[in-house]
Amino acid sequence: MKTKRSMLLVLISLILVSLVLPACQSKYSLDEEGLLQLQCNASDMEEILDEVGKDEPIETEVKETEPKPTEPKESEPKVTDPGEPVKPTEATTQHTVPVVAAAARTDGVKVTWEKISDEDLSGYKVVYSKTNTNPKYPDDGYYAYITNPETTSCLVKASKVPAGDYYFSVTALYEDGSAVAGNAVRKTMPEYVAPTPDPNAGRPAPQVSVTLGANYVQVSWSKIASDDLVGYKVVASVGNSSPKYSEDGYCAWITNPNTTSYKIYNGSGYSGGDIDTFNGGSYYFFSVTAVYGDEWEKIAGNAVLARMPGDPIPTTEPVPHVAPTVSATAQTDGVLVTWNKINNEDFSGYKVVYSATNPNPAYPGDGYYEYITDRNQTSCLVTGLDTGSYYFSVTALYDDGAKVAGNARQVTYTAPEPTPDGE
Repeated sequence: MKTKRSMLLVLISLILVSLVLPACQSKYSLDEEGLLQLQCNASDMEEILDEVGKDEPIETEVKETEPKPTEPKESEPKVTDPGEPVKPTEATTQHTVPVVAAAARTDGVKVTWEKISDEDLSGYKVVYSKTNTNPKYPDDGYYAYITNPETTSCLVKASKVPAGDYYFSVTALYEDGSAVAGNAVRKTMPEYVAPTPDPNAGRPAPQVSVTLGANYVQVSWSKIASDDLVGYKVVASVGNSSPKYSEDGYCAWITNPNTTSYKIYNGSGYSGGDIDTFNGGSYYFFSVTAVYGDEWEKIAGNAVLARMPGDPIPTTEPVPHVAPTVSATAQTDGVLVTWNKINNEDFSGYKVVYSATNPNPAYPGDGYYEYITDRNQTSCLVTGLDTGSYYFSVTALYDDGAKVAGNARQVTYTAPEPTPDGE
């Protein structure tokens, strides 16, 4: 390639010389050494260029330059600010899910689950729902709260839950606040049938005796070891030689099965029956009624006639104790209990009471739901009830210790079904 270019340049040079020499004609001469000497000025040069042709292109060698390969740039390392420590990823605590089973029985549905051995377990909530196929706590409430981690079963009683199909489950509670629901099992709750009382089924009548103190009568009875004993009602009467609860009222309600005596003092008040206040020097028939089972079977013991020790209570103008007039109405969120306002000067408060089995609930025998000291408040909403039938009443309290129970109202309450998630 280079040889061809050199020959082309020589040829072009010869052509130029042949063109330039005639144009110069007399404008050249030989120098002393016999060399051709070109004599021309700038204007002559212009003429020479015109003759030669200044527009004729002259090829020149163009060197091809190979492109320089681009060197890959190294990425700059990312600098971490030493002032911002990197937080370690926290491990998520895995909680055990209860594995639940259930079996229908004649007395209810027995719910069982596998024992959870997690150290942070705080308890179990046994739940059920008629409509939610996956009931859980707290969305669907709960039937029982069990804090013993060794307990792995619970009987949902037919006496507490209406018959029908339900979904049963267990929610495990953990110390970090997590509530982990187990699987649900569908079972049919049987219709509740109250057992027929059997006199030979281990439900004995109390054996009652009486001893006298300086100003009291101590009523004692034999201890009853029956598993279905609910409690004892200590009763008395002026005119009935065989008093029993609930026909003759009561003066004490004792639920501790190990308690086998109770002192009635001169001047003590009484709830119901034909006694207002025990009076020194007066005779009374004393007895004890044992209460058994979910159906509250009442078995009265023998009666003992005894004279209340102490001096008779001075006769004073009796203070008229007003019994509340009670009404009760079922609402969606509970049962609203109302009563008349009591204006007696010695009035000290109202006790709102209810019972699922006692048709005449009263304080203190049946406990109380709420204690109200404002005489102007004449209503109370009883909440947290399960579906079922209840008896509601109000007991008025007076400064002299008198407790006067009002009438009772029976109301059937239907607890609202829990709303499924997303509705």
